[in-house]
Amino acid sequence: MTEPDMQTVAQVVSEYLRDQHPGGLTIEVIGEGVRKVDDWWQVPVRPDAWPAKTFELYDTLAEVEIRILEDRHLNILLALIEPKIEQVA
Repeated sequence: MTEPDMQTVAQVVSEYLRDQHPGGLTIEVIGEGVRKVDDWWQVPVRPDAWPAKTFELYDTLAEVEIRILEDRHLNILLALIEPKIEQVA
């Protein structure tokens, strides 16, 4: 099996997150931040806001990691980063 590159890993994670909206949020993959660390791919992801129930977000991320491992045999660690906060003028 050919080792995937950063772009391929980002695309796979984006596909798995596409229909996941914990608490009504959208989760974005930050493709330029994808890194390979030993046998794991670290993939930064950013929700568009913090959900009212943060456990929903963490549960969703854990489920996506498990599904990718089972389906694609990729060890993925989704690294949550702060949502963008838009300034109101």
